[in-house]
Amino acid sequence: MIIPWGLALLCTSCLDPYPLPDVSSGLLVVDARFTNDPDANRVILSFAGQVNEGGIPISDAQVYIMDEEGNKEVCMESGIGVYIPDNEQFIGEVGRKYILDIELADGRRYLSDSSLFMDAPPIDELKWTLTEQPSDNNIDMLYGVDIRLSTHDPENQLKNYLWYYEEIWEVETPFPVLEEYDGNGRTEQDFPRVDYTRDCYLSGRSYDIMMKTTRDQDESRIENLPIIFISNESSRLWRDYRIRVRQFGLSEEAWLYHEQLNEITSQNGSLFDKQPYRLRGNIRNANNPEEVVMGYFLTSVVSTETIEFSAWDLPDEYRGEYPLYWNCHNAADTFYISGRTNINWVINTYAPSRNLVFTHSVWSDPLDLTPKLIGLFLVPRPCAFCEGTTETPENWPVNK
Repeated sequence: MIIPWGLALLCTSCLDPYPLPDVSSGLLVVDARFTNDPDANRVILSFAGQVNEGGIPISDAQVYIMDEEGNKEVCMESGIGVYIPDNEQFIGEVGRKYILDIELADGRRYLSDSSLFMDAPPIDELKWTLTEQPSDNNIDMLYGVDIRLSTHDPENQLKNYLWYYEEIWEVETPFPVLEEYDGNGRTEQDFPRVDYTRDCYLSGRSYDIMMKTTRDQDESRIENLPIIFISNESSRLWRDYRIRVRQFGLSEEAWLYHEQLNEITSQNGSLFDKQPYRLRGNIRNANNPEEVVMGYFLTSVVSTETIEFSAWDLPDEYRGEYPLYWNCHNAADTFYISGRTNINWVINTYAPSRNLVFTHSVWSDPLDLTPKLIGLFLVPRPCAFCEGTTETPENWPVNK
């Protein structure tokens, strides 16, 4: 399930106080971006959940993007609560204005303010360097990779910048399932082999709001902006790693909204530690302007840069760890069986009761003329199944 980055922030802000609504009140949350890149365009709709919890995705909505000349493009639902423009040729143009039009299944209609499509320069450089940082105890040092970005506007027009990133990295499933059990006999034929792969790909994305203004500078230039530090305690540096950063331009209104939102996210402790406030974006209920709607319709040129590297590119002390791998070795259990063992009970009752799963059978020395089944190999579920995807990403490096 895809959850907008703003969902954890839904019930506070920096203007007039108001009571927190519950889920039943139908507080609409909109995370919408319209750019010049079809891959970056999307509208995510949800109802706010409880404070500091995720929301409830909204399906079966009618979503449109309109330009100032009356052209209207439908956004089709491509995932639960996620809507993508149906026509990839329909992209934003600098200087034009666009409106987001949403109609929910219950008939409620929402319109954004007319949003000027902002220009934004390309990213000059996205780079990674080896670095060290103090650990939490301020005594030990963490080795890792520091990723930074530089950009500038040669026209010196854009002052407000916003960035998001997405990342994917490769790990190895320690003990993938190799065999299936049919629930009956105990011969070798009862454990058919299954297709498997140890390769597993995990993903992440930015949750903090990364933004910066150059209004106090003579030149609209940003150098070596920190994007992410990856320590060698992370599985991200275990094999191959890729990060994609997207850069947007913000109008003054969009800057104010995101600045207030950023202030909320930077607060520590419970949201109930401070008086909650009302934060309005640029989306309104067409028939009830007083209804609070969370979110923003962002319209901007987007600049994208991607870098990737491998653990094989790093010195040994900078390479990442994969604690799951060693934990799995310690937790693996060979259940030795006897002639009275009910294998079906072991696999379907004993193993689940200990949060274990069956991966493969264990036989006596295969050089014996008549090898015997002597055990069942059981491991914790995260050790047997990929918690990301086993589908290799496009153009993924091969460093085996």
